[in-house]
Amino acid sequence: MFAIMVIMALATTFITTPLLHAVYSPARQRRDEAMREPPPPSGETRTLIAVSSPQTVPGLVNVGAWLLGNNIGRLCVLHLSHPEEQERRNRAFYPAVDPIERAIQHASELDVPVRALGFISRNPASDILRTAQKYKCGWIVLGGHKGILTGSALGHIADEVIEHGDCNVAILMGKPLRTVQKILVPYLGENQDVGALLAADIIARQQDAHITILHVVKLGDRAGNDDRLGVQEMMDRQFGSPGGVRQVRFQVVESNSPVDVAVHESEAYDLIILGISEQWRLKQSLLTGPQASVAQAAACSILAVHTTASTIINAPTAVVH
Repeated sequence: MFAIMVIMALATTFITTPLLHAVYSPARQRRDEAMREPPPPSGETRTLIAVSSPQTVPGLVNVGAWLLGNNIGRLCVLHLSHPEEQERRNRAFYPAVDPIERAIQHASELDVPVRALGFISRNPASDILRTAQKYKCGWIVLGGHKGILTGSALGHIADEVIEHGDCNVAILMGKPLRTVQKILVPYLGENQDVGALLAADIIARQQDAHITILHVVKLGDRAGNDDRLGVQEMMDRQFGSPGGVRQVRFQVVESNSPVDVAVHESEAYDLIILGISEQWRLKQSLLTGPQASVAQAAACSILAVHTTASTIINAPTAVVH
């Protein structure tokens, strides 16, 4: 009887920790703790930045800070680790550079307040959207990469965030982004181009940058196309408004390949901002085979923007078709 009691005591002692981890894991505890943060005060703008690699953190923090505009705002820096990645970090003799610490350091250099969050996640897209909703973030800033599951230049996580979320999303791709003096906005007349123009306006005000709107039209369709798309009216509304950016140039190019035009023009610019569209080959097709996207071939940084329907409808730059 005594032996049985000793064995039971040992068994329950050894099984307690794994049982608690299974029922209420540390990852879930950290996530729940992060979600207990009170909502932001009225009038404060927040941008969520999902960081992964320390090398891409400065560019993402820059974009997030610029998208805050002139409002009173705060950056929410989120780092999600896969369970296997966290296990490798725990066993590593020399710990890797923490991307959150890098983000906090860079944000302090920009004098931007930061709220840091980090926990283990098995569904990053869902946790990103849940966090953005909790903190009432106006923008979600992600890093772009070639997705293994979807073959997308944006990455499968960004694809899921765009598909299932109700928040403006900006994906930074290409070369590291530090300062911006010249911005190119390719304009095709699609709804998402409005979001690209809004992002360009906000960033240009922060950086005192020049904007070039590159209107790409099909060969032989240049005559009368500007009036049909209402491009000039859009420019007057957005960039001619009080406080708007005055350094705006408008250029029309005839081409049946918008990607080739954007890639060719990218050599003269620091940043290209474009609305997410099939025209830019950001999502590859298994039927047509691999084709170079503008994000892969451009000589400068690319910021792909997806804005919500409400943002497009309420924007002063609404396109007249």
